[in-house]
Amino acid sequence: MLVPERKFLALFLFYTVNAFVIPSVFRVGVAFAEAERPILILGDSMTKGDFGRDLHQIISEETGRETYSIGIGGVGSWDYTRARLINNCCGYSIRRTLPHGRTETLENSEALDNRIIGKNFGGNLEGILNALKPSVILIALGTNRKNAHVALIELIRKQLPETQIIWIGPPILSTSAAIYAGLTVSLSHLTPPVPLIRCDQMKDMGDPKVTMLHYSGKQARDFATEVYAEIQKLQ
Repeated sequence: MLVPERKFLALFLFYTVNAFVIPSVFRVGVAFAEAERPILILGDSMTKGDFGRDLHQIISEETGRETYSIGIGGVGSWDYTRARLINNCCGYSIRRTLPHGRTETLENSEALDNRIIGKNFGGNLEGILNALKPSVILIALGTNRKNAHVALIELIRKQLPETQIIWIGPPILSTSAAIYAGLTVSLSHLTPPVPLIRCDQMKDMGDPKVTMLHYSGKQARDFATEVYAEIQKLQ
């Protein structure tokens, strides 16, 4: 049993924490509750482009968190499991936003040049995870069908077992059914399972006649806004 002085202290701490911490957690969502460590976005050319830029900015602005995003053209989850991240398709970018700061581009290429991506991080995902130690990783991959979804998740969890992972699927495409079938099987069999955001179910997003899609301008911002809203629903 607590003595009166300790009981008073315990109650004081309880109400202080609830008054200042819990509202901020609910404001930014459960996925972004831990404020000390960065958020990392991994993706392909959509993440390199306007959608990835806008999603990065929305997350950093809404959470006030240090945010990194890596978008590599032409890649799939398999490429992120390799010993080297290589720009062997059509460009890439690495962005960073410090807490409540402006976004800067750490690395960028607009064409194939076969350079090693993220040299300052060791040139591979293991080095990036070791340097950043993100508490949340958003993965936006699957369109390019170069898949090693389970291997990528296992790589992350082996290194950072407490990190929360959320998978962002592509919008409606002619290949959506096959992409989501593979994603659903892969992610649901993991323990714990990885939440999957079904962007193919978002209204007015995507085109069922094409296999690849890149948003720009207002469409990119609208898509990023909808994705962030779906992330916020994860409890």
